[in-house]
Amino acid sequence: RPLFIAERPKVIGHALDAGYEPVSLLMERRQLEGPARDILARCGDVPLYTAGRDTPAALPGYQLTHGI
Repeated sequence: RPLFIAERPKVIGHALDAGYEPVSLLMERRQLEGPARDILARCGDVPLYTAGRDTPAALPGYQLTHGI
């Protein structure tokens, strides 16, 4: 399967529904108890990386508006 990046919880959920398996997850720590909670429950032992708001924004060079 192709590799792609999804940021919105709704898009990630649709990808999981379609049978895609995540390679890893990167999200803001505050998302762990928020929108990411359901996603995490569906992803099993996939590597999970968390950081404060500034770190995920610095990686691609733009603000991740949805934090996941």
